Amino acid sequence: KIEYKMVVLCFIIFIKNIFTMTSIGIDFGNTSVRMMVNNIIIPDEFGNLSMPSCISFVSENDVLVGVPAIFRQHTNPLHTIFDINKFLCMNSENMYEFPYKYVTDNGINKIQITFGEYTVNYLPEQIISYIFKKMKSNAEKYTGKLIRDIVLSVPDLCTDSHREILKNACYLSGLNTLRLVKKSILACCS
Repeated sequence: KIEYKMVVLCFIIFIKNIFTMTSIGIDFGNTSVRMMVNNIIIPDEFGNLSMPSCISFVSENDVLVGVPAIFRQHTNPLHTIFDINKFLCMNSENMYEFPYKYVTDNGINKIQITFGEYTVNYLPEQIISYIFKKMKSNAEKYTGKLIRDIVLSVPDLCTDSHREILKNACYLSGLNTLRLVKKSILACCS
């Protein structure tokens, strides 16, 4: 009887969570990220309506996202990642100088971070997923609901490979991509 009650209780919690889940909309820009839930712009933990799209690695397991990462940009430039959209659009013809290190492996640009004696190469979707995880966490704290789905605005010049990278970043963040919308379409709708 106890096992049956636990199964029923777990099922009720599962059903309740399905109906209390909501989706978020994220405008992912070069310098900042904005998030909206139910036509309300969600502030970050500092009360800002937009969060810098910047991350800083303190250690392999400790990553700062947003405003704290911006403060570390000058003291730790090799471990602070910014302008990730520009990084996505780079190819061998238009390499841009970033203070952090990057390598190209089989035509894929990767960000290289050194922790003590070893080096880790991060894919762009791994970097972007840190930002999406932070946005998801902020939205869940603000709404008190589980966030599972996302609608993401993308630049007009975003190619199919860039769209796949953004979808993979959403997946790594635990988000289901409902739709990728071009920014020009969003501007026309507003």
